[in-house]
Amino acid sequence: MSAKIKVTCPNGHKLAAEERKAGKTVACPVCGVKLTIPVPENRKCTDSAVLRILGIGDELRKAAAGQPTRYDRPEEGSDLLLGPRMKEKARNTQICPQCDWEIDAGYRVCPHCHFYLAGK
Repeated sequence: MSAKIKVTCPNGHKLAAEERKAGKTVACPVCGVKLTIPVPENRKCTDSAVLRILGIGDELRKAAAGQPTRYDRPEEGSDLLLGPRMKEKARNTQICPQCDWEIDAGYRVCPHCHFYLAGK
């Protein structure tokens, strides 16, 4: 099943086009107006997104809260070791809940996305 691209025709009809039709001109099935299906932008993969995919961001959150992590007792043969320097860094940082950037624990507003972190 291919992904769908959401499109709105000039007359306001909401449509979903198959990804393979990106960049092509088609007629709106409702009113017949010609429109071009936009090509989706390539989304950049940030460092924090990679950490989230790998599950390491969750471990940094746990370490910052003083909770045990899977790195405290690494599995046999695991190459994902969180050493003492990383644990100390995790205690001095926090993960922004809006953009998932690792920021200084003293910040109350994320310098990347300007999300208000009050009450943390």
